[in-house]
Amino acid sequence: MAATDSPSPDDVADWLRLGRDAMRARRYAEARVWFDRALAARPDDPELQGLSVTAEFWRRLAREGDGFAPATPPVPRHARGGGA
Repeated sequence: MAATDSPSPDDVADWLRLGRDAMRARRYAEARVWFDRALAARPDDPELQGLSVTAEFWRRLAREGDGFAPATPPVPRHARGGGA
């Protein structure tokens, strides 16, 4: 694609695919870049708007700690000490 050409539908589809692949791999900043590129080509597309916002949400969450740490396993009763 030349600098003066507008993106083709194939370009946008490729950017969407790359963004989704990055999301699946938890590379949220990269996904945001691909979705924003697609969004620049189709700014009124609600799907692209949603994907871009979602990627940014997960990027920020991952940067600040995902909040999804594994639960602490329960301590068996016999290991708690105390009587019973």
